[in-house]
Amino acid sequence: MASSLSLGAAVIYGATALACLAAAHIARKASYQGAIRRGWALCAGGYLALLVVRLIDGEDRIRDALRAWAYAADIYQGREGLQTVFVLLFVVTAVLALAMVWRLWRRKRHSPDQALPCLANCALLGFAPLYALRIVSLHVTDMLLYTGPIRLNWVIDLSLTGISLACALLFLRLGGARR
Repeated sequence: MASSLSLGAAVIYGATALACLAAAHIARKASYQGAIRRGWALCAGGYLALLVVRLIDGEDRIRDALRAWAYAADIYQGREGLQTVFVLLFVVTAVLALAMVWRLWRRKRHSPDQALPCLANCALLGFAPLYALRIVSLHVTDMLLYTGPIRLNWVIDLSLTGISLACALLFLRLGGARR
């Protein structure tokens, strides 16, 4: 059963997904480019997937399955080496992806209606390394993510979701004016 915090996150993901779906609908009605409509639909689908993962405790299930595999393969005691490599791969991948997005962003001139779905999807992509760090559950990263009265995990999660939600709401405001 999902905790009350997980249910709260699921509600926020659901609201963000609905806002992105509404933005996709407005983009279709206002005859925006297909890429803009698809961008909003993709973002909505991503937040719906996050909602489902929260409701079924997907992170915990994956983490438990990986631990069971490590025990069965008799590598659990040496997991720190595997975890470190895994975390480094995700950090390098995240940095390369961010550099690629930054480079593409700087090469093109974006209008707000083009930039908003792109920014919303970039925020959604930020969940990949966050989920990877939470699933791998390396002691050092767990201390960073889960300690203190205001946990870094919550700040990152809410910030990423908030960026996507704000972009969708702003697009709805701009899209409604274009119609």
